[in-house]
Amino acid sequence: TLFPNLTPGHSLYFTEYVQQLFPLFGPNQTEAVASNYQSFGSPLDQVNAIMGESTFICPTYNLLRAFPGKSYKGEYAVPPALHADDMFYYFPSFTFSGLSKSFNNTTFTNAFTQGFLSFVVHLDPDDKLRPSITPEWPTWAPTETEMVFNRTEGGVPSIAGVPTWNTLLGRCKCVLLASFFLVQWLISTGRFWKSLIKLTAQ
Repeated sequence: TLFPNLTPGHSLYFTEYVQQLFPLFGPNQTEAVASNYQSFGSPLDQVNAIMGESTFICPTYNLLRAFPGKSYKGEYAVPPALHADDMFYYFPSFTFSGLSKSFNNTTFTNAFTQGFLSFVVHLDPDDKLRPSITPEWPTWAPTETEMVFNRTEGGVPSIAGVPTWNTLLGRCKCVLLASFFLVQWLISTGRFWKSLIKLTAQ
C-alpha cells in the first residue's frame, strides 16, 4: 500500500504502513524506521517523510556520490514546490489542468533553466550559455553543497548554494545491516537508509 487510507476517522498505524511498503522488512528494521522517524510529527508526517526519503531523496544522494566531482545538486524550492512544478520552466508551452509557473519572473526563469541547459551542453552549470544570477555552483561531492532556487516573501529571486542537511545525509548513508543493535548504531552514526538497500530495491 503506497498511499494509505486517509479518510476521516481512519487510524493510521505507522509500523503497519512500513511493513506494507517494505514487505521484506522484519521486526528489527520496522522498529528501526519507527525510531528514526518518531520525531517527524503526526503519523501522516512520518509516512510522508519515509516515502519521500526512501524512494526519491536518498537514492538521489546515492547517485551524487557515485559521480564525485562530476555531479551537481539543485532544488526547486518556490512554494508550494510540488512535484513537476519545474516542468513549466523547462517547457514554456507545457500546460496541465490550467496550471502555470508558480513564480513568473524572467530573471529567475533564466537562472533556473540555464543551470540545466548549461550542464546538458557543457557538463558544467558554471559554463553558462548566457549570463544569469546563479552564483558559482560547486559539484555536490565533496562539498555536499546544493543550489536552492527560491524566492523571497517580497517576490525577489533567491538563489544560493547551501549545505545539505547533515541529519538528512545521516539517514541516507551506507553500511551493511545485521541486527537491531547494529540498526541503533547506524542511526546514531547517521547511516540508515542505504544500510537497508537490499530490502528496499534502491
